[in-house]
Amino acid sequence: MNKNQFRLLVLLSILLCVTNSFFSDRLMRYHYPVKNLNEGWMIYKNDEMVSGTVALNVRTYFHGDNHRGDIIFMERELEDLGDIRFPSVYICNGFTAMEVFLDGEPYKEYDLHNAAAGRYVGWNNHLITLPDDYKGRTLGIKLYVTEEHAMDVVRNIKFGNARDLEHWFVHTYLNPMMLGACLCMLGAILCVISIVFSVVMKRKMINAITNVLCVMLGMITMSYHGIPFLYMDASSCTFLFYALIMVCVGLSYLYVRMLYPPENKKLYLASEIVTWVYSVIRILLHFLQVLSIHEYFDLFLLLVAVCVYHVYRNYRKCREDGNITFTRKLEFVAFVSCSGLMSIFWLSVRLTALGILPDNALLRQIRLILLCLGPMVFLFLQCIDFLWSVSELYSRRVENEDLIRVAYEDVLTKLPNRAQMDRKVRELEEDLADYCVISMDLNDLKKVNDTYGHAQGDELIRTFGSALKAVFAGRGFCCRLGGDEFVAILEGEHIEDADQLIKELKKKMEESNQMSNSPWKCSCACGYAFRQEGKEWHRTYLLADQRMYKSKKEGKENGDFS
Repeated sequence: MNKNQFRLLVLLSILLCVTNSFFSDRLMRYHYPVKNLNEGWMIYKNDEMVSGTVALNVRTYFHGDNHRGDIIFMERELEDLGDIRFPSVYICNGFTAMEVFLDGEPYKEYDLHNAAAGRYVGWNNHLITLPDDYKGRTLGIKLYVTEEHAMDVVRNIKFGNARDLEHWFVHTYLNPMMLGACLCMLGAILCVISIVFSVVMKRKMINAITNVLCVMLGMITMSYHGIPFLYMDASSCTFLFYALIMVCVGLSYLYVRMLYPPENKKLYLASEIVTWVYSVIRILLHFLQVLSIHEYFDLFLLLVAVCVYHVYRNYRKCREDGNITFTRKLEFVAFVSCSGLMSIFWLSVRLTALGILPDNALLRQIRLILLCLGPMVFLFLQCIDFLWSVSELYSRRVENEDLIRVAYEDVLTKLPNRAQMDRKVRELEEDLADYCVISMDLNDLKKVNDTYGHAQGDELIRTFGSALKAVFAGRGFCCRLGGDEFVAILEGEHIEDADQLIKELKKKMEESNQMSNSPWKCSCACGYAFRQEGKEWHRTYLLADQRMYKSKKEGKENGDFS
């Protein structure tokens, strides 16, 4: 894949994500009207009215500075959406227990027992079914803030048919769900592959950390919306989101240190230790119910920035030293783009909470794209990195096979060479079974070389090698020792077939001579001996060799060949 193809693929992936995020909700068809209830509320905080503005956006207001023990009450009249079946309200709230009222009467309650016990309450999604006679009734929502500096205590409120709201939720968060699942599956599959091929794969530790990061990014993407874990309550899912981010940053420091050795090792090691200590302490404080894990989480962005800074410095140094490979470039782009995009996502959330950025549908879609785009780029580049590594592994394997073939194979005939025969002899010596050794010597090779040139001599050797392979294939081991010397070894049921195979070999050479227009004729002298005659390999081979020379001498005397 060249650079232009790579850039085109990245651009198409980004466009697909953006298009789906912006237009998926607009293209979705509802059976009944769906009303966004984020505006038009009367809001009271600690029994004091704080706003009666009809156009008030509750998401913007509830990003304000809230404290543990605050009570926020909001109410508005339900609009007439017509005759809809199973009218329902979808509410996403965070860090608050909640009571729902209809016309001032208690209707539903959520997490009140956890708030009373002082337990952690995270983000949650509620689908509340209303009576069929909802028209003109007043919906009230009372929120009990359970955390200091709780932000995003209300994310979304929608009103419509229960089935339509379920479809809206799945359709809206389909991207993070699918992306998170793909990241988890890919990371798990790559972990298994890395374990299976750990002997031959390079950079085992770096691959292991990358695969773990891939799984964690998938879980972060899903846990932010509280959607992946069917057997985990919403508060645990929210805790998992923050804890995984902390662990990911710690692993990122380890990953960067192994990939790009830092210039200032002491400073980098200090940053890494601070990150791990900070993460462990925050998690312990959360379990001890001293400080919730999401409080003062913005400080964690500084540790991310320090890690990215070290990555840039170390990458730049490696590039100046000329120590940058294609794999390292991919890993650099994957790490920086993923951490950068997710940091921008979190920064936009905080700026919205402080009122610096407006809170509208466009910015919410952009934040969703940023949350998905960072892990998606990481996933995409890791797939390319994995395919590149596999291709390199395959290339090395082919190269090794070529080297082995060169080491144990004769170049001209493609028969096993002397080294391969030595291995075969060692196997025979370890066994007590009988075998037959056939020594063969190609006739007139020197004369052909001197008269017609070495090219014709090589052709004579190749012709004889082809005849050997045709006759002995599946019936015995044959090899070229060098020059005009060849050896065949018969074992098992073929041990008594020496005479027959020699006749077939001579017949095969005669057929080749008749079909060839070469000025020379292919022929050979043969002699064989059995193990029981020589007792050990060297003596058995010498005996077969003596019989071959005797046959060669008799052939010359009888005029069988010149």
